Amino acid sequence: MLSPEDVLNEPFIMCHDRIYTGFDFAKALKRGGVKTGDTICVQSQIYSLGRSMLKKDDFLSTIISVLKYVIGTEGTLLMPAFSYSFCKGEDYNVQNTPSDVGILTEFFRKMSDVYRTKHPIFSFAVCGKRAEEFLSLPISSFNESSVYGHMILGNDKLIFLGAPVGYTFYYAAEEYVQVSHRFYKNFEGNIINGNKRYTQVIPYYVRHLDRRSTESERKINNYLFENGFQKKIEFGKGNITVAESAVVFAKLVDKLRDDEEFFLRDREDVL
Repeated sequence: MLSPEDVLNEPFIMCHDRIYTGFDFAKALKRGGVKTGDTICVQSQIYSLGRSMLKKDDFLSTIISVLKYVIGTEGTLLMPAFSYSFCKGEDYNVQNTPSDVGILTEFFRKMSDVYRTKHPIFSFAVCGKRAEEFLSLPISSFNESSVYGHMILGNDKLIFLGAPVGYTFYYAAEEYVQVSHRFYKNFEGNIINGNKRYTQVIPYYVRHLDRRSTESERKINNYLFENGFQKKIEFGKGNITVAESAVVFAKLVDKLRDDEEFFLRDREDVL
């Protein structure tokens, strides 16, 4: 592993014969408005940014170290650690069930200073100043008591490294509006948290599969970018996207109230 003092100056990513360091990454985040003390929720397609110049673990460690450097000791870092095995009848182990949403999230989840929320489907890995606040929330997917709900209250930042895909935050707006193409379905199973094991019923606002109901990330991002509700910063061969959660939530809710099918996939979104 790289030492903390080496991270910022270490060659990090190569793209079109240009070398980017951790310091270049930090500057890009700051241009997007990320600052000391921020609470940030990070999703990623990390290898879309360029070719890593480091071994895998060093590469992942550098990303996390730079994120922590930019938000400082007063900041809080969250990443989705979602797992869908609970929906298939498997036990959810807070400490051991792997994240299904990317290698960076799984690497982060397993770090010694990182903890995981108890939701058996939509869990988050978290470290930093507000970690205890998020860990103490009730098991809730997308309403005001959820992780996303508390982020909205604080207008905390959503960050996408690489392409802004997997826009799960959008579901908070759909649930708030109560769109007709989704409905609540209960999933029951076992949660294991340390020495505790208990059964929990989890309501999940799922799609109606017999009708048009799948969101188009292309439409969501086009709407948010074109109207200035999220910011794109070029980095490597990809982009870093930064958005304020309360702003995005309010704008998505307004649009869904006007037309609840506005963001749903058309034929070109599935070709």
